[in-house]
Amino acid sequence: MARVVHYLFGLVALQIIFAVVIPAVTSTVLYPSEGCYLNLLPGQVCQFAYVTSGFSLLFSLLLAAGGYVTLKQGVSGFLPPIYGSLGLFGSFWWMVAAITFTQRGKQASDDGLPEESARNGVIALSWLEFILFLAAGVAVIYDRILFRRYRIAKDKTRSVLDLEQQAEFKQQYVHTQALGATPVA
Repeated sequence: MARVVHYLFGLVALQIIFAVVIPAVTSTVLYPSEGCYLNLLPGQVCQFAYVTSGFSLLFSLLLAAGGYVTLKQGVSGFLPPIYGSLGLFGSFWWMVAAITFTQRGKQASDDGLPEESARNGVIALSWLEFILFLAAGVAVIYDRILFRRYRIAKDKTRSVLDLEQQAEFKQQYVHTQALGATPVA
């Protein structure tokens, strides 16, 4: 329940930190005036790092907002499934970026471009971002499993009195397509 949300906040915090560090290292060390040291082409992969980090920040803030709303619901709050999809989409995005940075960085290293340690750092952080977003998606999936268990346990604890009250409600109210539940006159 709330425990999964706390893990999600830890993952989101790391996602935000790495999404700030990657473009900072790229812009200060790997993208001098003569070109991008992440690849052999002029600046394309460095710009991709900026765009990916920007979207990553957006996804992380959306995950944090979902976690905040879930915590505001109290003990019975669970993460909506859309946040799992968002985490998995972010992990796919970072996987593509990490593969691109790895391949282009290898080409740049083979060609003898400077700043290999910074390049390897950006590659490593990109793979860590992939893992963090994947873990966030899995955390939401696990939270959904807990939600189903909670609903099953809650349904098992219903008493006959609850069922009688529902039957009385159905006798006193008519459900219509246009108006919803309306009192019987």
